[in-house]
Amino acid sequence: MAGDTVFVRAGTYYEHVVVNKSISLTGENRDTAFIDGNHSGTVLRVTASHVLITNFTIQNSGRLSIT
Repeated sequence: MAGDTVFVRAGTYYEHVVVNKSISLTGENRDTAFIDGNHSGTVLRVTASHVLITNFTIQNSGRLSIT
């Protein structure tokens, strides 16, 4: 739901994330919560306003896209 917070536990997540709603996406700890793009494509795409992304390490991206 718009404006909600999504809490993500420690781990490596092999994902391509699209955020298209106003939310807070919070990792448990930036040293233990990884979004890994596996060296392909855009790992994180943010298309909404009022988005807060904290406590993640984003790695192995093809590119970072913020629009």
